[in-house]
Amino acid sequence: MLFFVLVSFISIVKIMTNHAMIQMQSEFEQAHRRGVERFSLMESYVLTQTIKQFHAYENEKLCFEFHEGVVIVSFIDESAYLFFDFEKPVYSRLDYDLVFDSALNYTYIDESEYLLIDKKLD
Repeated sequence: MLFFVLVSFISIVKIMTNHAMIQMQSEFEQAHRRGVERFSLMESYVLTQTIKQFHAYENEKLCFEFHEGVVIVSFIDESAYLFFDFEKPVYSRLDYDLVFDSALNYTYIDESEYLLIDKKLD
């Protein structure tokens, strides 16, 4: 009888432990998903403002401040280089065609490529 109670107790503890681990993993995934969604919203806002700058033929450096950090947009010819200075920095480039007034390509770039461009700006 004691053996049966002990086995039952151990099984219940294992089930509760597994449930707690699943719950923690679920909360972690939800927090990560919200972070990705928040970054996507900020990125789309910055891209929209950058395209407006191209459309107005203004190539002034842009700076956007968010709770997560700062976004700096630098222009060289028909390209805009974006630096998302967040906890994990993100570098990207937006190519624009001024003749047809349209965005051509948006890509993420390496830090080393951004640093080469940043030296040209100085």
